[in-house]
Amino acid sequence: MGHKPYVILNIYNGWKEAGTMMVFIYSIKRILRDKGMLLSMIVLPIAFITLTMIISGDGEYIFNIGVADFDGTSFTEDFIKSLESRGTILRIEDEKEIQRKIIDNSLQLGFVIPQGFTRSIMDNESAAEIKVHRINETDVSVPVGLYIENYLGAAKHIAETVNGNEDDFYRGVEYYRNGLNGIEGLSIDNETGDRIITLNGMGFLVMSMLFFSSSAATLILEDKKNKTFYRVLSSPLKLKSYMLQNLLSFLVVTQLQILAIMLLMSQVFKMNMGPSIINLIILLFAFSLVCISFGNALTSLSKDSRQASVLIPLLVMPMVMLGGCFWPRDIMGATLQRVSNFVPTTWILKGIEKVLHGQPITAITTELIILILFSVVFFLLGTWKKSEVTA
Repeated sequence: MGHKPYVILNIYNGWKEAGTMMVFIYSIKRILRDKGMLLSMIVLPIAFITLTMIISGDGEYIFNIGVADFDGTSFTEDFIKSLESRGTILRIEDEKEIQRKIIDNSLQLGFVIPQGFTRSIMDNESAAEIKVHRINETDVSVPVGLYIENYLGAAKHIAETVNGNEDDFYRGVEYYRNGLNGIEGLSIDNETGDRIITLNGMGFLVMSMLFFSSSAATLILEDKKNKTFYRVLSSPLKLKSYMLQNLLSFLVVTQLQILAIMLLMSQVFKMNMGPSIINLIILLFAFSLVCISFGNALTSLSKDSRQASVLIPLLVMPMVMLGGCFWPRDIMGATLQRVSNFVPTTWILKGIEKVLHGQPITAITTELIILILFSVVFFLLGTWKKSEVTA
């Protein structure tokens, strides 16, 4: 870090004259002077959020529906055409291509119509289902998904009524479709689309918080490397005070990061922060406790700052990916989704999504409790390792 040991030690030795919070103040100064930490704290989240805004565009939110029709009947063709008022229809030949486009957000919903689907409906077979791929269950795909369910449900009811008669079936479906045409198509409003963009931006903020807090915690390892950490143990400043002041400084700077990025998102990027920005801040402040305690545990697991630099991406990136910071969790397999429940990023993004959709603070109680539990576990892990120093 380039900090001379004797300078730091002189500051620690003068703790009584300067006040008991000298370590706290100097630690903040060290962080703000470090270009790498400022990069992970401010520059990286702004860059990713800017990229998100550029990709999303500044016009009306576009809802793309991918369709892979392996049946190719008049019924499926009419069904697909009926969706044109609900979004932009993209014909796709491969189910894997639909999944890929869902991941990169070029599709908001996709479905696969299997071969023999129309025949299965007319024969009242219970297996007559289409496979739907969507981002998640609370975004703009919900109204279109409900339309699909209602349309196919009506078709099954018509098939049952006409006892499988093909002519009567198509006539009944046409009557049903003409009735729907008299109803104004569902529109995806800009507010709903903006919430998705905000959630993507929040994912990058969560990632930058983890990287920044982990990097800040390596200051303790730097003190160990230049022997300042051990000199502190022989000074009037106790280990507990040294650790608490460092952790408090990391926490304060992380919360300043939250406020700065939130201000930029709401005032500069004009992103939709939902009905309660206070609830978002409460959630992110709770997550900042997780980040700081995680960084503390990381320093305990690392012998030096070089080892920590290797561990940070190895531990942070899986949490970020599993938690849904880069893509929706729903596109992952069932096993990965179960595993993702054991990383804190999942719960912070679940809470953020609820707040963006207007749910009250009481609706995110579970997420807040789980985040606090994560912070306690990480903190105890770090404290347990630190206790070996004083043994």
